[in-house]
Parts: sequence; structure tokens; C-alpha cells
Amino acid sequence: MYTIELDRWQFYGPHDSFRIADIPSLYIPVELFFLSFTSHSRSLISALTHLYNFESFSRKPIPSSPSSLSFSLFFLHTHIYFYWGIIMHFNFATTAVVLLALHAGNVVSHTWIEVLEAVGPGTKGYMRSWIGKDANLDTRMTYRIEGPDWESKPICKDTQQVRANQPGFPRLRASRKQTVAGYYLENGHVSLPPSATAFNGYTYWFGTSDPDPKLPLREVRAWTVDGQGGNKKGRLLAAGPYDDGVCTQPNQSPISQQRGVGKEGVEKPCRSEFVIPENLKVGDVYTVYWVWDFSWHFGRDKPRVEEWYTSCMDIEII
Repeated sequence: MYTIELDRWQFYGPHDSFRIADIPSLYIPVELFFLSFTSHSRSLISALTHLYNFESFSRKPIPSSPSSLSFSLFFLHTHIYFYWGIIMHFNFATTAVVLLALHAGNVVSHTWIEVLEAVGPGTKGYMRSWIGKDANLDTRMTYRIEGPDWESKPICKDTQQVRANQPGFPRLRASRKQTVAGYYLENGHVSLPPSATAFNGYTYWFGTSDPDPKLPLREVRAWTVDGQGGNKKGRLLAAGPYDDGVCTQPNQSPISQQRGVGKEGVEKPCRSEFVIPENLKVGDVYTVYWVWDFSWHFGRDKPRVEEWYTSCMDIEII
């Protein structure tokens, strides 16, 4: 029996996911890997390896067992996510249940603002449309802006274009000149980089008292610290790297271990801050946009591919 082993990269087990950035889009049906590793399936793997030029892949023998099957699962979610080292009984029902569990719990997610916090008072608030965590969280909260018309797309996801919060998840209430921290999960973009040159990008905070739900990303990116950029209806509040130097998810990667988490630790969220402008009035509702530029994720040595994410939220000035 044979399996595929990565020579260039290290993978850390079935509870983690690994993105193969060399392939922008590929889907291999799971059913192909339900086959025992006969000469036919080895030929299939060899052909795929040659087709996609996986120079870093090699086949190495592992102990055979009539009651187990070792296979690799490729999963498409715009990028490729790689699940490794699954050993299970050769039983279709069991296999289906385990794969569903993997699909529900271990896909690398993208990122959004989980919660806002007024630094000092400790009061918390949430982004528009936030209803807590569930199985559809990634689909509900992810707003990917990409494609040839990326700059013309609205700054807010369609479900976040109205100034409204859900029951139990109110908007933040904070005062003028208050420092506000936004928290988000790195979801593998920090601790499991796909290559040595991959860069997880920069984040930006923009604010406005005159929000437009259809405002294109181009206009928001033109705002400046002094409020005189673009259409002059908003300003840049803060900018910084996506990786705050502290955040990591639990896994066995060197980064996670260096940051004191490791496979069995508690996740540390990323944090970025901005200050509420002092020229607002008590009772105002101030709209804030969190913008993440993820366009160098394939690596700084590769062509830039425009890919942006946003979260939209409001702050009641007290």
C-alpha cells in the first residue's frame, strides 16, 4: 500500500488543513480515494502528480492492512485544502461520517471581525448580521472581493449593507477618542503558511459618519488619515499587518508552538486597534469598515492576485 508524502512542506496531522498554493483551482472527487491502492490508483496518482508538476511529492510505502485504508482528500474552496494521514476501516458508512465531520470542522476559513472591544471599559460589540458561531459561519461571514472588477464591488457584503444588529449581539457603545480593539481568528493564515514567501497581508480600519451601502471598495481605499482623500466622506483610522505577532490557532506548527499554544493549547485571536475620532457627537452612530488585503497569499515571489475581505460594523457614540 502507498501514500503520498510532501518533501518540501511538513504537514501536522488530520486535525489541521494544508493549502497547496501552487494550484489555483482543482477538485478531485473523494470517491477516487475510496479505492484500495492497487496499481490502477497508483497510476492515477502518478498521472496527477505529473500533470500538476508536484515536484515535491514522492510515494513511500506504508504497512499494509486488510482492514484499513490510507488516502488523501483534496477539497476545493477556491484554494485547495489538503487533509492528511487518515487511517480508517474500509467501510463506506464509516468513511462518509468521518469525512462529513472533517468537512464541518477542519476547513481553513477566511477571516472576519469576531468582536469589538472598548479598551479599558471592556464593553463589547459585534458586526452587522452577526448571530454567533454555527456550521455555516464561514459562508455567512466571508465576503471575498476579487476578480477584474474587484475595486468596483461594494465595501459591505449584501447581508451587512443595512445598519442593523441581531438580538443578543448589539453594536459597540463607546466614547470619542476611545481606543477600540477588533479581534479576528487567523484560521491558519499565520501558523500554516503555504510557502516560505507567502504573506498574509495588511489590515485597515476606515470610518465614516455618512455610510453608503453601495460604496465601492475603490472609494474607501482612497480615504486618508486627514479625511481629505477620495470623496472626503470618511477617513483611514489605522493600518497594520494581519499577523499581530501573537495570534495563532492550536496546531503543531513551529509558529503555534513558539507562541505558546501548540496542538493542545487555547487559540489566541489576532488583534488590531483604532481610535474613535473626537469630532463626533454623543448619540451619533459611526460606521467602521475593517478591510484585509490578502493579495500576496501565493507568495511575494509570485504575481499579485487581488483578494480582499471586509467586515462592516457600527459604533454608538456615548
